[in-house]
Amino acid sequence: MYKPMLIGIGGASGSGKTTIAETIISNLPDISKDLNRSLTAIIFGMDNYYNDQSNISFEERQKTNYDIPKAFEWPLMKKHLSEFLQGKIIERPVYSFAEHTREKRIEVIRPADLIIFEGILALYDKDICKMMNYKFFVNTDLDVCLMRRMKRDMEERGRTFESISKQWEDTVKPSYIGYILPSIKNADFSINWEGDTKKPIQGIVAIIKDHFNGKAYNKE
Repeated sequence: MYKPMLIGIGGASGSGKTTIAETIISNLPDISKDLNRSLTAIIFGMDNYYNDQSNISFEERQKTNYDIPKAFEWPLMKKHLSEFLQGKIIERPVYSFAEHTREKRIEVIRPADLIIFEGILALYDKDICKMMNYKFFVNTDLDVCLMRRMKRDMEERGRTFESISKQWEDTVKPSYIGYILPSIKNADFSINWEGDTKKPIQGIVAIIKDHFNGKAYNKE
């Protein structure tokens, strides 16, 4: 068995983190073929670990700043990542963006060879960064991020143009400057996800192959 590999992908909301993670997953068959071994992978999203807010009203939840560190339940996040790296099954919370709190159900998640930890503050916590094999910061122009966020939230989350714009100016942009952008210092690589997106993916895929193919990994 391979020892699990943990990579982190951080960056602004709308920067392309989830798309990068999903594209890596789509390359898994080719990676497995080159390694002559079927690798498993999972995307470990930070969004599932927003704090449970079922004890406050919906109106109060709407006022929460979701782009700062205290919006997340870090102890549970660290516990689950640590357990994943030990090959354990976890019971992950499920977050509802429509209700701004966790759902009552949980998801049973099995461990994988490759764990992709992605989120706006994926590179913020020093303890989690120490667990990672490689750390990537997606450094995308904020205007591009806003347009992507507009499209996503209007199409997938039923938000209005006005509410998205207000949240962006009130909390999202200031939190990016105050907390997310400074975490770039913890990254091993900075990725531009605006122009040629093929090269960054090729680079990450090569890193994953090297990790599992050479002296960079340990077998257990």
